[in-house]
Amino acid sequence: MVCDFLIDSGAQVNTLVENIYAIMKSDKRYNADMYNIKEGTDRSLKAYASKGELDVLATFEAFLFISDERPVHLEKFYVVKNANRSLLGRPTALRYSVLMLGFNVPVLQGDGPDAHGASSMLATIVASNPFPKFNIPPVKISYDKSRPPCRNIFSNIPQAIKPLVEKRLQELIAADIIEPVSEGMDVSFCSSMLAIPKGKHDIRLVIDLRGPNQYIQRTPFAMPTLESMMAELNGAKWFSTIDLANAFFHIELDKDSRHLTNFYTEFGLFRCVRLPFGLCNAPDIFQEVLQRVILGGCLGVKNYLDDVLVFGPTKEVHDARLEEVLSRLRQHNVKLNDSKCVFSSQSVKFVGFALSPNGWSVTDEKMTAIKSFRTPKTCGEVKSFLGLVTFADRFIQRRADLTVHLRALANSDRFYWTELEDREFNNLQDNALKAITVLGYYSPTDVTELYVDASPVGLGAVLVQYNSDNEPRIIACASKALTPTEQRYPQTQREALGVVWGVERFSSYLLGRSFVIRTDAQANEFIFSTTHRLGKRAVTRAESWALRLQPYDYVMKGVCGKENLADALSRLIHESQQAEPFEEDDTGHLLYSLDDSMNITWEEIEKEAEEDEEMQMLHEALVTDNWPKELRKYETQKKNISFLGFLMFKGDRAILPSSLRTKALQAAHGGHVGESAMKKIMREFFWWPRMSIDAEKFVQNCETCAMLSRKNPPLPLSSRELPDGPWQILQVDFLTITGCGYGEFLVLVDTHSRYLNVIEMRNKDAESTNEALCEIFKMWGLPLILQSDNGPPFQSVTFTQFWEQKGVKVRKSIPLWPQSNGAIERQNQGILKAMSASKLEGKNWRQSLQQYVHNHNTLVPHSRLGITPFELMVGWKFRGNFPSLWKSYQLDREVDYDDIREKDAESKLVSKKNSDAAHGARDSPIQIGDTVLLAQQRKSKMDPTFGAERFKVVARDGAKIVILSRSGVQYTRNVHDVKAAPSEHHLVGPDDDDESGIPSMPVPSVPMATADDDKHSEIDAAVRFSLGDPKSSERPVLRDRSKVKRPARFDGRFVYTVYD
Repeated sequence: MVCDFLIDSGAQVNTLVENIYAIMKSDKRYNADMYNIKEGTDRSLKAYASKGELDVLATFEAFLFISDERPVHLEKFYVVKNANRSLLGRPTALRYSVLMLGFNVPVLQGDGPDAHGASSMLATIVASNPFPKFNIPPVKISYDKSRPPCRNIFSNIPQAIKPLVEKRLQELIAADIIEPVSEGMDVSFCSSMLAIPKGKHDIRLVIDLRGPNQYIQRTPFAMPTLESMMAELNGAKWFSTIDLANAFFHIELDKDSRHLTNFYTEFGLFRCVRLPFGLCNAPDIFQEVLQRVILGGCLGVKNYLDDVLVFGPTKEVHDARLEEVLSRLRQHNVKLNDSKCVFSSQSVKFVGFALSPNGWSVTDEKMTAIKSFRTPKTCGEVKSFLGLVTFADRFIQRRADLTVHLRALANSDRFYWTELEDREFNNLQDNALKAITVLGYYSPTDVTELYVDASPVGLGAVLVQYNSDNEPRIIACASKALTPTEQRYPQTQREALGVVWGVERFSSYLLGRSFVIRTDAQANEFIFSTTHRLGKRAVTRAESWALRLQPYDYVMKGVCGKENLADALSRLIHESQQAEPFEEDDTGHLLYSLDDSMNITWEEIEKEAEEDEEMQMLHEALVTDNWPKELRKYETQKKNISFLGFLMFKGDRAILPSSLRTKALQAAHGGHVGESAMKKIMREFFWWPRMSIDAEKFVQNCETCAMLSRKNPPLPLSSRELPDGPWQILQVDFLTITGCGYGEFLVLVDTHSRYLNVIEMRNKDAESTNEALCEIFKMWGLPLILQSDNGPPFQSVTFTQFWEQKGVKVRKSIPLWPQSNGAIERQNQGILKAMSASKLEGKNWRQSLQQYVHNHNTLVPHSRLGITPFELMVGWKFRGNFPSLWKSYQLDREVDYDDIREKDAESKLVSKKNSDAAHGARDSPIQIGDTVLLAQQRKSKMDPTFGAERFKVVARDGAKIVILSRSGVQYTRNVHDVKAAPSEHHLVGPDDDDESGIPSMPVPSVPMATADDDKHSEIDAAVRFSLGDPKSSERPVLRDRSKVKRPARFDGRFVYTVYD
């Protein structure tokens, strides 16, 4: 179809008059060449100097041909109603070189197979449906199946864009990108879907896959680095860039992995058939497939994800390579984004940089962004500006001005702007632009020199190569800010550090070849010289660094300070910051609207009341004053009830029929308000019998509110009886203190005497732990019971079997409940305090730790027992270095263990009373057979307190509870960490036998603890967990009560024994 266009440099899109579009659409010859025809528009178009929007009838894509010497591209056209002329927009005009602005830069050159070959291939792919896919087997994603699956909270879609969402879902289904989840498919994982407006009449669907990403086991593929790709472009003169459209959708997911991508919608449950963009390992999979499978073996081609670069030293070589790449893409049904492809050019943009035969540099857009950056108004804008300049670091050879004041401002909590900051800002803008240089391509055969330098604040390095004509070209520049510790190094050591850092920074260029290191520090020439022999032990820090350069083949040479290229880089250092873009993007704003499904109208109430049997009876009773039994709940209020037709009122509030009550409760509970607020809302507009009770049940049965609610109050504090003697029951734990030796300490406490042992550990494995405990037990003997938490060393079979074979019974506390090992947790607090005090006072932490353990064991009487741990352990006083009049270190009186036990029990009862009052402790009503939710670890304030998965209680003993998941996995937790699950029916309805969804199965057999016949049975019974009848009040007998002397002060009172 021949059409006349007016080239408009101010237009951003191509427009077409209405009559030409009608001819093309009705004529089969032209209709076949039109692709992606859509009614309406996906963006708002306005004419110049006009506030009104243009009326766009349709959009479509077609190949635009101008002349034989120009390439052919797939362009998008907008059909405008009542338009006088068709316009060719600025981007298209520049792409076809029919509009020249500024210098004549050859963006698209050449004829031959590069342009026409790509276009003919695109013509067969763009119109394909379903979406094309690579000719490879579906990929399978591995994930951790030992953890329970996760489900995200459903996200509501605004009512105004629901039709667009439904339309987009149908388009994705037709393109074979997603599929509905049918019966029998795995629905263990479910993610939420968001609909984000894009333009005026379009949306973008986003799936939140952060939940499944935590389970996926990544098989990372080494992504190519920028330096490695640019190093292979040496000698390249011609370039082509190819961009894949919806790149990840070309890869099909295996059916066994698709359930990881399940997502909720109001139109049903769907899952991805193709590789979605949100999976954490999607980039690795796509890069490996495109690089190894599709483009493997092709010469002169590099890709970074969906951006493909083809290069060659001559146009003929380049065209042959391009034809091979296009052939490979054609074989694998690749769909390209033709508007972003550039063929046979000597200047292209690739991964954000400009490539040319002379080298690579920052694009004009980045340079303009630095130059046009307005004066910052906040500390965040200062960080953004410094981050934008950091992007150009590798291209800036000389920067003489410091940025000390700007960096200090960026790290400040308060914004200020003085003449110093303004001068540095302006100088950095101007000098950054003037110093931008084109970096050359690396050559493995040219002479290579590395210039390094160090200043009091940073390090700098410049990599330079010389060609056969001895012409230098800069390959890369780098700089590094020194840490506060490194800034305190002597200048000689800073210079040596600059040499080591510079060599290792560019190791990918320097390792395996000879090169020259240029430095202006004479000390470096001596330290790093190959003639300088290091002894068996390096005597200085700099000499030890020199050992790190032994794998490199280098020669150290001096250079005058004025000629050192790295001097400026070492003096202008700023921290790496992520620049926040200032581009206005309307896709970042969400549109919200009220849910129309929650509206209740008078017409709806009257219609439902006419069909409601109860409302009909109420209407008849009001007319005849005859009140049957079924209406007794209304009869008490009959003086306040009136009616208008079938609309019933109590005072000025409507009486809702039963069919609308759930809808009213849902509307009043919008935003998940509490019971009181919900009742106030309901009482303002509606009434029916027992409405307040229904509102309470509705809130109690709201699953979202249950997941976000606080934990139940803890159970009343339970305490263990003191063992009969010392060294019978021991508690063991690992305490981590970073910055102190190896950072791991094994803590051992005797629960009777409170005698403390602390050992610094190199490893936390079971073997090392057993060896450390054996060293302690060589002095004091074996205990009867060893209690621990569920940490890695104590949970291993090696640890348990080792001590069980020696006759020591190993007992574990309730998982995630450190209070059950209260004795050792209290000692951990004291150890941490002593270590922190030693750090504040500048003392040796080992000496402070030894002093704390010594004083605790020998000098400080226990607050409850009134006697030191050492005296309880050995029966005599400790002889220390304090002066004493004691002639004998025997105790004044024999240790009365019964009196000590009574003091301990009395003190624990007081602590129990105070703790229960402070925490509002009360018994939990949860029983065996109940369905509960399990508390989860919250990573942010937005995370719910409880997970969505439901569990069934299979056993309970006091605070200890055993729950069973749907998949049959059993967990042991404290009852404080579970909450009764809400009913799956918000209002009164037929009760199900089992609402948990957990399959009915017999309670797993949990070994019940029974009293042993040996001498240790009494102590073991005090800590054993039994899963007997929960209604039974029988408790294990600890010891013969006749041997306990009852104190006189307790006469006339009841004494209760507190159990775990």
